[in-house]
Amino acid sequence: MSRDNKQKYSADLHIAEIYDQVETQTEDIELICRLIGPRHNLAIFEPFCGTGRVAIPLARRGHHLVVLDESEEMLGRFQKKLEQEPQVVQDRIRIITSPVFATDWPVQQDVVLLGGNCFYEVSSSDEQRALIHRAASALRRGGHVYIDNDDHQSVELSPQWRKPSVNRDRGFPSGKCKDGTHLEGSTETAWFDIHGRFVHYVRHLKITHVDGEVTHHEWRETCRPVIMEEILTWAEQACLIIENTFGDRKGSPYGPKSSRAIVWAQRE
Repeated sequence: MSRDNKQKYSADLHIAEIYDQVETQTEDIELICRLIGPRHNLAIFEPFCGTGRVAIPLARRGHHLVVLDESEEMLGRFQKKLEQEPQVVQDRIRIITSPVFATDWPVQQDVVLLGGNCFYEVSSSDEQRALIHRAASALRRGGHVYIDNDDHQSVELSPQWRKPSVNRDRGFPSGKCKDGTHLEGSTETAWFDIHGRFVHYVRHLKITHVDGEVTHHEWRETCRPVIMEEILTWAEQACLIIENTFGDRKGSPYGPKSSRAIVWAQRE
């Protein structure tokens, strides 16, 4: 994750709570469980683990996870949720606080999870490709990587991403927290590169605290949407065997109108 992109989750403690309000889906967890099958006691590594939405349910199923995230605020919420679990579940998860490329990844893993649109969290095609290569290196022979991101579908940046800089759209993180704190997030486009498929945003965050105090945060963020074709190319370059591709988290076959680029690949 770039230093600028990190601010999306670390600018304020309340952002992690808003994240949990927004990210409530379970279809990807169900798909991962179907792909893993009846096996138990697997070693699973999840970078960009966030607040534990995926990891904790997998630990409940008997798997052992190493998870990693750069945001101390997100991991703090993860830890609080984990503490509500039985001790046997807590013992199955080891949490690492680090930028994704700044620490060694565990090796001999049965599964590496590159899910939750994690390719948006790095800001170049080189880093996106490197994620897949590092995932392949972390696997034991015969292990699998799960890749799940929005599918951009277009080699060039699609028109809906080319918004004029005068527009400011409401977006994450926006909402009201349990303690009454109110967050208003908005985004404006600073510039975009049609052929490189980059968008550079300026993010704004207004926080109205319960005592009436208002604070403001601003940071910059680079986003590069990916397409299925390049994901498959990077996977093959990393000596991964593509076993399945899906177009959504229900496990539908991938096609030209699919909304997601989901890959299940095995290390040779």
